[in-house]
Amino acid sequence: MRNRLDDVDVDGHRWHSGEYVAQWMREHGEETNVDQAKRYFSQLDRIVEVLRKEHGSPRSIMDLGAGWGRLARRLLDEFPNAEVVVHDFSAPMLAAARTELEAYGSRVSYFEADLDVDGVIASVGRRFDVIVTSQTLHHLRTERLAVLYRDIHAALATDGLFVNLDRVHRRAAALVVALERALYGHTAVAESVSACRLTRLRSWLRVRDEAATHGGTRAQHIRLLGAAGFRARGIALGNASLLVGRSSGRP
Repeated sequence: MRNRLDDVDVDGHRWHSGEYVAQWMREHGEETNVDQAKRYFSQLDRIVEVLRKEHGSPRSIMDLGAGWGRLARRLLDEFPNAEVVVHDFSAPMLAAARTELEAYGSRVSYFEADLDVDGVIASVGRRFDVIVTSQTLHHLRTERLAVLYRDIHAALATDGLFVNLDRVHRRAAALVVALERALYGHTAVAESVSACRLTRLRSWLRVRDEAATHGGTRAQHIRLLGAAGFRARGIALGNASLLVGRSSGRP
């Protein structure tokens, strides 16, 4: 996930560029992409539904990879007694979130950090009733998720809730693992994948679908959440999944 100001990351993004982030927000905003926005807000309805049913009224929430704050805004409206820590690793995104959420005043605080860094969530120095994330963790290497899920579990209060809305692989395949390792500079590649085929597929996937090379299957996520100490399940939402983890003591 990490990249310097002028770097282009593996998905072709430049999250530390203010110009790039402004363009990305225009292209993905409600006014420009109406159908996508309707689908996304419908998915946010499901997040709120899960939180109400399984937690009731959380008072402390952390939104990981919050972008310009659309999910955080919804949670602040739905849970008026809650305070929300808005996280992102992109300074331009956090600046946009500050503008988006200005009206909520002291109920919102902001935290800039890279999720590729161990212990980053603990560095906030508090525990949360709920930690949520939306369309973010597919940017991380699958093996990184195992560490992050443990960090998230440790940052939750007793019987806390973690909710992850994201795209996931629809099937497990050694090829996907091989591609992911190649994309991130690892040398281990599945023996069944020829170097020529890997090169072609790597090029195609980088251009066509960033989610195809990240994040694992729904079942893999659930296993990783379980290993981190969660009681976990997945909910299919069309082109996305809602992964729900209830903390159950320290892992």
